[in-house]
Amino acid sequence: MEVKVLQLEDFLMAYREIGKGEQPIIFVHGNVASQNWWNQIVNDFAEMYRVYTVDLRGHGQSETPNSGYTIIQYANDLKAFIEKLNLNNVILVGHSMGGAIVMQTAVLTKQNINKVIMVNPAPVNGFFTPEERYPLIAEYTTNKELLSMSLRAVVPTLHDQTIFEELQEDAFRASHAALSNTKSLSSFSIVSELKDWDIPTLLLYGQMDLLVTEAMTDENAKLIPGVIYKKFANVGHSLQVENPNLFISEGLDFLSK
Repeated sequence: MEVKVLQLEDFLMAYREIGKGEQPIIFVHGNVASQNWWNQIVNDFAEMYRVYTVDLRGHGQSETPNSGYTIIQYANDLKAFIEKLNLNNVILVGHSMGGAIVMQTAVLTKQNINKVIMVNPAPVNGFFTPEERYPLIAEYTTNKELLSMSLRAVVPTLHDQTIFEELQEDAFRASHAALSNTKSLSSFSIVSELKDWDIPTLLLYGQMDLLVTEAMTDENAKLIPGVIYKKFANVGHSLQVENPNLFISEGLDFLSK
């Protein structure tokens, strides 16, 4: 797919657009990732929807501004993306940190969001990382081996080395944002805003996740009114990469109802 760019307030956002349908669905990647994390599933969704995959600021092929690497700013960027393209009745899909971003975006523009799907998301009450781990995360910018080990942990059942290497290059390119993202996730919370949440929401969880625990996700699910919560054995943090056919099946089934 052709990569397009859209001028937002302080950077050019890279995105791709494909699909035969009219209803827009936007896929949002996680920390130090890119829109390439959705490559294996977009064609199936494009049969029925207008699919958009985006690179967050400083990630993938988007420009790298000096600031703004926070959940609230990513959500404001996504809101601006939706408004500039005049998208309506939007479906949002987020993975990991992207889960927090799409929830925050839905809070900001609730009247325009049709449904939400999250894959092993960061919890709505934050994902805390102890400060003593910050120096290790900061090393991602210079230590490619360390970053590769961390990446392998979030795709434990992925055996396609070509795909892994592509995701690894994207992660290294965005590694400058890792520490800021981590700090923002530690302080993130939209619990108070969820009291009147009425957007149909699907939460998919791979039980081999070494990052976001099952207990943490169980508690997260309790905080989202009306959420449909499904768990899967034999898959880790990244269902759409590790078992794309299962993600496609569950996602399309949810959206068809």
